[in-house]
Amino acid sequence: MGKLEGIVRFTGSFEGLSFYKLRGKIVVRKTGGFKGDAIKTQANYVRTRENASQFGYCSRAGKALRIALFPFVRRIREPYMHNYVVSLLTQIVNFDTLSLRGGKTLTLGLSSDEGRSLLNGFDFNKELSFKKVFPVAYTVSLAEGKFVVPVFKMGSLSFPVGATHIGLQFLLLRFDFDLLDYQLQTSEVCYFAKEDREASCELVAPAVGGNGSLLGLVFASFYQDINGKHYALEGCALSVVDLQV
Repeated sequence: MGKLEGIVRFTGSFEGLSFYKLRGKIVVRKTGGFKGDAIKTQANYVRTRENASQFGYCSRAGKALRIALFPFVRRIREPYMHNYVVSLLTQIVNFDTLSLRGGKTLTLGLSSDEGRSLLNGFDFNKELSFKKVFPVAYTVSLAEGKFVVPVFKMGSLSFPVGATHIGLQFLLLRFDFDLLDYQLQTSEVCYFAKEDREASCELVAPAVGGNGSLLGLVFASFYQDINGKHYALEGCALSVVDLQV
């Protein structure tokens, strides 16, 4: 792969060469790769077709999951979140040991202990985990839609510069990994003031119907109180804290 020097600036293909931008520079390489018809028909490309089918399924599931959680994932400044989520789902789907390659499902992958352990505790913000933001004991009841934080010392939390509060919100997400349908319910936000010595809370989200896996998630964000209003600051976490398949 070569880098294009000089005043010429364009992308695309030209006489067997492909030009494209990578990290702000134009690079050039020979055109090539797989041929579409061969991939679709020839027997020696069967593994490629299987991998493409599996990746496409995980990619669609990842997109649907991010759409379901859009009000919260949009707050996370992670440009490669799609890749991050698809990578997780690709690992989970491989624990489906009943289906053939290319037809494995996330539902069967999550039926295994290994698959569930990958999703449970997953942080959508790769740079800021919920455990780092809120290193406090809590309990979760998916049946009751409750996230309960017993009394704890506020000194156990670390606040960024300018933050006066941290807010928690409990999410109940019913997600069908087969049909990619979903329903989302959320609790009110519970704010903890930095100046308080102790705090506790009980978050309750309305019940969700439908079919599919039930995920309990917590969204945590820092805020600054100005004249009684909470303004969100940069830095937030979204994590799966419990799930039921």
